[in-house]
Amino acid sequence: MILEAVAVQVHTRSLITVCSIYLTPHDVISQQELNNLVDQPPTPFILLGDFIGRSTLWGSDSTNFRGQQIEQFTSDNCLCLLNDDETTYFHEPTRTFHSLDLAICSPELLPLLNFSVGSDLYNSDHFPLIVSHVDSGGAILCPPRFLFQRADWFVFSQLADITETMVSTADISEQHIVNAITNAANNNIPKTLPRLRKFRKPWWNAACRDSRRREKILWNRFRRYPTTENLVAFKQAKALARRIRRRSQRESWINFISSIISSTSTEGVPQGIALSVTLFILHLSQILSHLPSSVHGSLYIDDLQISCQGSNMHLIERQLQNAVNKLVAWCDNNGHTISAEKSRCVHFSRKRNINLDPNIRIRNSPILVVNEIRFLGVNSPSFRMFYTCGRSVRSLETS
Repeated sequence: MILEAVAVQVHTRSLITVCSIYLTPHDVISQQELNNLVDQPPTPFILLGDFIGRSTLWGSDSTNFRGQQIEQFTSDNCLCLLNDDETTYFHEPTRTFHSLDLAICSPELLPLLNFSVGSDLYNSDHFPLIVSHVDSGGAILCPPRFLFQRADWFVFSQLADITETMVSTADISEQHIVNAITNAANNNIPKTLPRLRKFRKPWWNAACRDSRRREKILWNRFRRYPTTENLVAFKQAKALARRIRRRSQRESWINFISSIISSTSTEGVPQGIALSVTLFILHLSQILSHLPSSVHGSLYIDDLQISCQGSNMHLIERQLQNAVNKLVAWCDNNGHTISAEKSRCVHFSRKRNINLDPNIRIRNSPILVVNEIRFLGVNSPSFRMFYTCGRSVRSLETS
């Protein structure tokens, strides 16, 4: 049997191999095949996946043969099981919860890791397994805040022992007063607990929050009382919440794109991130709309190709030059540049040596005429029979 596994190495505090495994429920796997898993990934490693094994060690009511194999596997190779008794799988036909997904790690990682199971299925039938460092691991924490609504201001005024002498003398110590107020606040006003900073989604609104809250309430109700009525109510709330989120995402994206104009600042969008590429493509795609009707064009990212066909070579040359002038003007107004040195022109025709090479310019710089041109990996020789007899085509590629 061939095991289905995918492994990657990630660097957190140190280099760790994370291996995702899936064991099919009906295939027979030998103990030796399981033990061979340990010899393949570099140590230390974490094995995560759907092992389709039941055992009382990780919260099942009984132990099956696959569960006994996994117990033997961890014992033979001195591995550590991170799971506790939390269920990881929801079987919808029987409305029951099971523990099938496991997290197994090298022994040196056991004291460094925390294990938990997510409470949301996220449109799956498996709950997510969450493996994290014991501490925050360098994550951004929100500092604690004072809960002023729970403060006892009478006690605070008693603790903030600021005398008249402290503020009336010429050598008043401001730091001494600040320390007195800070100490009184720390001893009297409750604070929030430090927590990981959550990055706000721009499309998240009150409708998304309310629908998500309703979905969680019905899900918790179903987990306590797994009846058909509660399951149907949860599915309806889940579908509604998903529909609201998708609508909000679509509307937020449309509003964002509509706000982008030629004078919009790119400050705050670092070069090289995925969003900067998307915004560049959306902005540059407008260039094709400025071509004359007689000139055709295609664009991929920043590779532009325009072409014109006909039987009158002088007319074709004028049309292409007019198109180039319009493209240059659009680029000047929108902060782009067309390079004459990187641009090439090629003539496609069934007839050889009848017409002179065209003279097309970008800001008085002539565009080089070549016999072959490559656009998006496709080579196009100049004398290929693409068009009907007696017709000539001029193609211009710019970058």
